[in-house]
Amino acid sequence: MAHSFTLATLGAWLKTKLTALILGLMLLMTAPCALADTFESNFFSVDLGTTWAIAGKPHNMRHSVNVNFINRTAGSSINVVVGAGNHKPYELLTNLQQALRAQGARTEGILQDGALLYFKFNIGPITGFACSATDRKNTSSVTVMGNPQVGLQFIQSFYDKDTTLFPSFTIR
Repeated sequence: MAHSFTLATLGAWLKTKLTALILGLMLLMTAPCALADTFESNFFSVDLGTTWAIAGKPHNMRHSVNVNFINRTAGSSINVVVGAGNHKPYELLTNLQQALRAQGARTEGILQDGALLYFKFNIGPITGFACSATDRKNTSSVTVMGNPQVGLQFIQSFYDKDTTLFPSFTIR
């Protein structure tokens, strides 16, 4: 059975569900989380330690992953989506910027760090960044809200990762 999740569905989700993502950050701070020591996918693995948890039910299939991580201590949430699709990182981030602006966010320009594209944003008191990269077959999309530096450190702790989809970078 073929999976129906692609980055095209992410684009549609961004246009219709961004408010839910922003409100979800606030709700996730008090919502129960699935407990796990390690999250594993075909694209990366990560030790959750004592501060990170999986929020909600992850979509974790052979050819795609969509997972939300939450760190209540740092007040941060991270959405990671990886899968095959026709979306290019610049197009994906431009669509996300437009969706954020429609919700009243202030977004900065898209910057490049090696093969990774990213931009910073804030919506009210919530700050964050979104980044995207591709290995020409799959595209990664990561959105961090709450505490960008804590989120970046968590992303950089991913292991067994495709460094093309999750390169090391610094937020400028």
